Formats: sequence, C-alpha cells, structure tokens
Amino acid sequence: MKVAVVIPYRGVDRYRERAFAKAHKQVRSLGFPIVVGDSGDEPFSIGRTWNQLADEAGGWDLLIRWGADFLLENPTQQVRAAIAQLRGRDGYVSCANEAHRQTKDEAKRGTLRYRGPATFGAPSVVTRNLWETVGGFDERFGGWGHEDRAFLHGAELLFGGRRRVRGGQCVLWHPRASKRSPDAYMGRRGANLELWRSIRGIRSPEAWVRYLETRYDTP
Repeated sequence: MKVAVVIPYRGVDRYRERAFAKAHKQVRSLGFPIVVGDSGDEPFSIGRTWNQLADEAGGWDLLIRWGADFLLENPTQQVRAAIAQLRGRDGYVSCANEAHRQTKDEAKRGTLRYRGPATFGAPSVVTRNLWETVGGFDERFGGWGHEDRAFLHGAELLFGGRRRVRGGQCVLWHPRASKRSPDAYMGRRGANLELWRSIRGIRSPEAWVRYLETRYDTP
C-alpha cells in the first residue's frame, strides 16, 4: 500500500517559513514520499493546490493531507493509528482529536502545547477511492475558507462519518495576512460561504454526482 504526504505551502513571511520548516521536519520523520507545492493562484488557492499535489503524488493508495503549520504530538503513533483504521476499507481519518493554537508569546518562547479547546483541522488520511469519488476539492473556492467543509460533506455523505485517532496537535503561530493582501485569508470568505451553503444542501449520493457533473460549468 503506497502512502504519500502532500503539503500546500506558500512562504510569504519568515514566520510561515519557520512554521513550515518545523512541520516539514516532522513529516520527513515518517519516511513517506512528500510533495510540497503551490498552485500559483492569487489569492493562494488551497483547494486547487490540494488537487494539484494529489495528482503530482502519483499512484498512491492513501493520501496524508498535512497543513504547513501543523505539528502532531506523537506523529508516528498518530499517523500509524489512522492508517490502521483504513486497511481494507475506504474512509477519512483525522490524526488528532485535540488541538492547541499556539499564541504569539508561546511562539517567542518556543513553547509547544498540543491539547486544548481549539477548533481545528488536522493532518488527515484518505483513501484513493474516497478522494476520486468525492471529486477532490471544489476549485471554485477562492483563497481559503469552507473548502474543507465541502470536501468533508461529500466524504460523509458517500462514505460515512469522519473518524479521529487519539492524540494532540499544535497549530503553529504566524501573523494573519492583511485583508488588503492578495494572499489574504479573509478575501474570499463571503463568496466561499455562499458556495458552501449551496453544497451542504446536497443530501444524496445521486445529487452529489449531479453536482460533480456541473460544478465547473460556471467560472
């Protein structure tokens, strides 16, 4: 069973560069092939980048999606536990069930905490059949925001609920982009929210197939 790791990354400042260096070091310790990239869109399109990296990763059976600012508490243990849940079955497994979002002061001190009340995504493992059936990420989501919710909705609709393994995660601190920046996190949130609201209304596998057939008919 071939496993690949994909990390979307655009180094726009030294803080993100430092966060990525730590995350990349941790991912390398797992021993799987890694593909890092950036689709080149403005603003940075996380959805298009996930799709591009999945294609570049080649003939994988399991794909680990890893954010460029994520660290796991016990990476080998948590990733292996997620992979074990997918042996012989399709699904979507998150590699953590708790998380802490690092503060600026903690970043200055080099403090890493992995457990807390933070709302979070996490490194996750998906099977190829799930990825292809869901259709990857909807590239109409611009920049960042709600694209993960749409992908997860399709995964849950077609394959059942997401599972999590026990363990913590630290989301490394970096400054948020200015709303005036072409790479601004919030720049497309309004349009993305409207798109997400239309997708979450899809309630059957048949309706999801129709959505996949038509989602690129409009710009």
